[in-house]
Amino acid sequence: SEGRRWLANRIPVARPATLGVFRVVLAFALLPLILPALPPEAPPLASTMRLAALSFLGLFAVGAAARLSLFGFIVTFALVFPDQLGSQDVALPLRTLLLLCFVPWDAGFSVDQEVRRLAGWRTTPDVPSRRYGLGLWLPVMMVGVAYAAAAFAKVDQSGMKWITGAAARY
Repeated sequence: SEGRRWLANRIPVARPATLGVFRVVLAFALLPLILPALPPEAPPLASTMRLAALSFLGLFAVGAAARLSLFGFIVTFALVFPDQLGSQDVALPLRTLLLLCFVPWDAGFSVDQEVRRLAGWRTTPDVPSRRYGLGLWLPVMMVGVAYAAAAFAKVDQSGMKWITGAAARY
């Protein structure tokens, strides 16, 4: 349809190497989610799951079974911090990460790509594509959706008073 085509045309074209760099940066950006120490009264299973989440994040960073590693990180994070899943600050990024599981993260420089090359299998050609730009575009789109939802909620709750008398006026 026309609307779907319009939206697909907004996804930037990127090279596999660009997506590989973004994969590493994304993994390092996710570290602060896991690095804070668990409270001393945390059960041993939570500490083990935290270590598993860090391991999955490390595998994702180097591109070893990257999609599966990202999904493993999401699941273990949800198991380690189940009380934070209702928080909007955690729920939206986790939804974004779930969408990012569809991105071909093993393209570009990755362990998977190197294993394919050494085994003589076909590797991903370094050709720009919207498939690789999807990984860069999805987080930006989700931030836009979050801001739009916040704006609609604000107008729905206080309506014209917010527009004419509060922060929007200034």
